Amino acid sequence: MSSATAALTTSETPLRTLGRSGLTVSEIGVGCWAIGGPDWNVNDMGWSGTNDADSLAGLFRGFELGANHFDTADVYGHGHSERLLGTFLREVPRDSVVIGTKTGYFRGTAVSAYHPLHMRHQLEMSLSNLGTDYIDIYYLHNFHFGVDDEFLESAIEQMRAFREQGHVRCVGMRGPHRYTAERELADRPRGDKIRRFLDVAELVEPDVVQLRFNMLTPPASRRAVFDWARERG
Repeated sequence: MSSATAALTTSETPLRTLGRSGLTVSEIGVGCWAIGGPDWNVNDMGWSGTNDADSLAGLFRGFELGANHFDTADVYGHGHSERLLGTFLREVPRDSVVIGTKTGYFRGTAVSAYHPLHMRHQLEMSLSNLGTDYIDIYYLHNFHFGVDDEFLESAIEQMRAFREQGHVRCVGMRGPHRYTAERELADRPRGDKIRRFLDVAELVEPDVVQLRFNMLTPPASRRAVFDWARERG
């Protein structure tokens, strides 16, 4: 696909360095949750009306327009999003794109999605789905580390080991947000998700953070996270 291969040299899409990670990413990236299609995990979390051919065409068109940053997760379509992205990756130079995926929502038969053995399995499965031998950014998808944070320390150790072993270039954190199952507990006390994010971030020391911020988000609600990220590159 010659037009796709040449995209980043001909596009006018602005690029920037993503903090201290050193990764060069397009200012507009491509989110790949919806292309995973209908799904259920903890609750109904998929998207209807998807078409794989259209999804792939959209990935290639985004790349042709200069987008080089593609973001997915193991739980999006239970691997379907990753596998579609893997089909796309077979047609473009691997080093011309930055791929992010996440772990932490799909736990299978494990007691926790952050059980060390399960984390290793999910990394291997994501690598297989994507058809690559490394992931540019591997995110902790949430902060539900079991009762009394039983698996928090081991999850941090696993992520750092993945990076040291070369399977992952950068460790990321997605948030601040509440674990999906906790959002439905409106009648119970809920902790400060911003404080929780910052407390975990101090332990994880991520290379990249990913947060939801748009015109409907009160700026003050995210200022502490932006300040934290700015101070640490």
